[in-house]
Amino acid sequence: MNDVIVEYGGALSDLAFEENREDAVLESVRAVKRAISDAPEYIKFLSAPNIAIGEKLSAIDEAFGGVDAYVKNFVKIMVERGYASSITDCFDEFTRLYYAKKNISVARVLCAAELDEAQKATLKAKLEKKTGKTVELECVLSPEIIGGIRILIDGELFDGSIKGRLDGLREQLAKTTI
Repeated sequence: MNDVIVEYGGALSDLAFEENREDAVLESVRAVKRAISDAPEYIKFLSAPNIAIGEKLSAIDEAFGGVDAYVKNFVKIMVERGYASSITDCFDEFTRLYYAKKNISVARVLCAAELDEAQKATLKAKLEKKTGKTVELECVLSPEIIGGIRILIDGELFDGSIKGRLDGLREQLAKTTI
């Protein structure tokens, strides 16, 4: 990982936790990251060498007036130091550190069909019991798994999908000599 990302993302995390504003900072980090992903040309604007720093800083104030002051100032510092292209990566590092400090894991759940709230609550409870962490579910519809679910959490894959079972069966059959 790039030193700038680790250093600046870590500094934002340290400051947010020291000031007990980590939740507000996380919310603002997510909002700014969404805004940047919705308008990728914005980073090009903030990185452009032919645009005056003052103009960029005014644009940041205008675009992000409602976000946490720490996050808005963080974006300004990154732009002033020439690191605009690393802003979202620093936000990812902040989020990673936030989750680690708060003992939270994100479970990416691929589902063939939408899970209802009761199914999500049951799955969340089971994953929390297994990991000993607070779990956030990120459910994604994935019809190609045919049925069931696949869960990726903390680098571990749990495959309870029909596609996974068919793939396993296909492997067994390929190894079988007739």
